[in-house]
This record gives sequence, C-alpha cells and structure tokens, in this order.
Amino acid sequence: MTERIGLHWFLPMQPDGEFIGTLEPMEREPTLAYLEQVTLAAERAGFDGMLVATGLYNWHENWVAATAALARSSRINMMIAVRPSQLHPVQFAHMAATVQNLFPGRLEINLVTGAARDDGWYGNFDDRDARFVRAREFLEVVRGLWFEDAPWSYDGSFYHVEDCILLKEPQIEVPLYLSGAAPPARELAAEFADWFLMWGTQVERIQEDVEGMRERAREQGRELRFGMRVHVIVRETEDEAWEAADRLISRIHPSVRERQLKELHAFANVGGRAAQQELVQGDLRIAPNLWAGVGLGRWGVATALVGDPSTVAERLREYHEAGIDMFILSGYPKLEEAERFGSLVMPLLRPTGPDSAVDCGGTR
Repeated sequence: MTERIGLHWFLPMQPDGEFIGTLEPMEREPTLAYLEQVTLAAERAGFDGMLVATGLYNWHENWVAATAALARSSRINMMIAVRPSQLHPVQFAHMAATVQNLFPGRLEINLVTGAARDDGWYGNFDDRDARFVRAREFLEVVRGLWFEDAPWSYDGSFYHVEDCILLKEPQIEVPLYLSGAAPPARELAAEFADWFLMWGTQVERIQEDVEGMRERAREQGRELRFGMRVHVIVRETEDEAWEAADRLISRIHPSVRERQLKELHAFANVGGRAAQQELVQGDLRIAPNLWAGVGLGRWGVATALVGDPSTVAERLREYHEAGIDMFILSGYPKLEEAERFGSLVMPLLRPTGPDSAVDCGGTR
C-alpha cells in the first residue's frame, strides 16, 4: 500500500444540478464553460485527476470533452473511460498516444468490460463470453502497437491487424484501470491493469476484494494498486451533511425509480450495478457514514460518504488502510462539491498540498 492517498473528481458529461432522480432536466448544461469551471475547481482543490464517463447516452463524446478540459487546465489528469465494444483498438491506440503526447503524463484509461445499454447502437451484440475475449484481444493489440517493433501484425477472433505502423507511441506510459465483478474481468485486471477499481461499499467487503485481487495478480507475477468510486457529501457539521443528503434525493420521482428497477431486471449481466442497487433495498445507512441513498435516483455508484470534514477524512483513511490507494469522488453539483471538499477535507488528507499525490504511473 502506498503512503499517500490519490484523489480524483468527476467531469460531468450530462447536465448537473442539486437534485437527482427528477423528471425535470438538471439546470446546468455541460457547456465548455462549465466543464472548464469544474476542471479548474478540481485542479485548485488539489485533485490528481478526473474520471470522464463514456456512452452515447451522455451529451458529449468523452475523448473530445476530456481533451478540451486538458487544454483549459495545466496539471490535472483525465481518466477517460473506454469500451472495447465501441472502439477499434488501433484507433484507440492512436488516439491515446496522441493525447498522452500532447499533454504529457496527463492521460489515464479506464477500460470498461461490462455490457452497455448502447452497445447495440454501435452494432455490437457480443454475449458475455465474447465480450471478455474481445477485451483481451483489444488489450493485446494496443500493447503490441505501443511496445512491439513495427510493422506489427495480429490475428485474433475479433481483430486482424496487418503490418500496422504507429508512428508515435506514447512517450509516457498510460496507466490502465480495470474493474469488474465477473471472474473474466478480474483475470484481465490481474494480467493487464495497473489499477483495479471498485464501487464504494463496506470496508470489510472492500478489504476482501483487495486481498483476492492481490493474490490473482501475484499468480501473474504482477502487483496491483486499488481505487474506489464513491460520492461524497461533506458539510461543516454532521447534521448539516445528513440534511444535504436528504435534500439531494428529496425530489426523486416514483417513475424514475420504477424505470431503474425495470432496467435492472431487463438488462442482462449488469454485474456491479446490480450489486450497488442491492444496497438501496433496506436501511440506506449501510455502514458508519456510508449512505446508499444516491442509488435511489441514478444508475452506477449508489453510495456516498456523508459527514463533517474530520469524519469523512477518517473514513477515507479507513479504506486506505484496507488497501485503497486512490478515490474517485463526486457530488452534486460537481462544481460546488469539488470546492467544498477542497476547502474542508483536502487539508486533512494533503497537509503538504497536491504535490503529495500518489504516483499513478503505468506499467507494461
């Protein structure tokens, strides 16, 4: 485990606002001006990077938006989410090399292996087994183009590459983040990833996953580092934080929750998303300061750390002791919550400033 805690924020690819799960659209559109505001706020707050989600159900294509944010900032990294089901590996290798070379050391990749609602929009109808075969070949092609002598060829089940030449590979290696609950996803992470990501849940479950993945990586002769995705609601006092949590979900419309549950049962292989939704079935306070209320109004990560600055910092340290080296945080709205975390919690975690951030460098 590294000594320092890495911290990322979230770049909104959809409208942003103070309430989730409403029928009305959120009030802030993800314009270039707003993306710049959020990025610079996160940079000033001391965050190391920002996760940029992928998907046609987002307003923006995430590579374009992330590159624009990189151009408007000076230090913060962009962790761009990528689905092998939606992008050819040669195209990806060229795009990622370009971004990493234009903005040296500021690109990270989150490779998403789970099924997506919009895969069919790309003409991709892989079943579960095929999805992981494709992901493995995707990584093998990228690794070949970046690290093998050109011209380079590959002949797989999904990709055939003949005498390919990439004129400029990344001059700084690109850190690779992988996640997933399915055994094939974990096998890929153990073999290829620098980091394994998990959604926020109880500390005991996180520690168990960390230990299991460490063993998988050791079997491959490798080491992994670990990250966790969770929301955060921090206020000056504990009571104010819980009031803010209640306010966040106070306008959830019943039809929104009903639609989520229908999609959960209809959409195959939801994996970690299903596990997150299980957390909202009972008492929403599922552990000290860990609240699953966010899952009532949105897909994806359902949990938030809720509390005053010292309590939230202490909970993050507990996860760090369990093996988590970095956290991908977010709140609503993204702008004010980044500023609030930066002023209230960051000084407790980073007394020496942002330069004490964890090294997120990639490996071969």
